[in-house]
Amino acid sequence: MLHPLQRAAALPGALLATVGDHFASKRALTVENEALKQRLAETGAKAQGAATVAQENERLRALIGIRARAEGGGIAVEVLYTGATRSSRS
Repeated sequence: MLHPLQRAAALPGALLATVGDHFASKRALTVENEALKQRLAETGAKAQGAATVAQENERLRALIGIRARAEGGGIAVEVLYTGATRSSRS
């Protein structure tokens, strides 16, 4: 018989707890969203840097006349020293 009265008395407290939980989770989601936006901006900057490096690599390969991937698995090298005699130049 008193149960309906007990429920009616507990209702404002339960509603207040539900509203409090809602705003707490909304605040947590807002903080997480801001952190993810920051991470996205950092990742985007890194990706832009990688694209710039790739473009520079292509430009440098074109300047020295080397294709990005040599056929047959060859390796491009630069001669750093040549010998004084013809036999030492091999």
